[in-house]
Amino acid sequence: MHDLTVLVDVDGPLNPFLMPPGDIAPGYRTYRAPGRALLLNPDHGTSLLALGARLVWASDMEEDANVAVSLALGLPRLDVCPLPQDADERSLNRKTEAIARFAGGGPFVWIDDEVDAPDARWLSDKLSVRALLLRADPATGLVDEDFRAIKHWMANPDNTTGVTLR
Repeated sequence: MHDLTVLVDVDGPLNPFLMPPGDIAPGYRTYRAPGRALLLNPDHGTSLLALGARLVWASDMEEDANVAVSLALGLPRLDVCPLPQDADERSLNRKTEAIARFAGGGPFVWIDDEVDAPDARWLSDKLSVRALLLRADPATGLVDEDFRAIKHWMANPDNTTGVTLR
């Protein structure tokens, strides 16, 4: 049995880049990252750790996420899922196949603002694992309801395999 892996994108889920500047949600602060600023909520680090899963960066920030984001959120250094730089010609998120390879046949949660139904279909067709694809709103970032949904999915397996898109 494989342990659960939670693969986390930065821009969108943790850095809500579409959040209106005049409506910054409580708890968010601006942090400096290499070459840019990030709007982050340190409480997300505690919430991610509370999942009790293996946390992995699935972000274009790659190793920079360990420097800027892990430090700001109080997370340890995380593994980084290697991602392709070029977009896939199909309707898939360019990260989908890399996420599947990195998960290594074990159950996983993928948190991203660009994951969608074609990704869920492709993963369902190619993998025989249990997976939750959580689409975060880039205007709000992760919210308490998202963490509750992940915990519920983790605690209540509908079956041993299958891909759920939320």
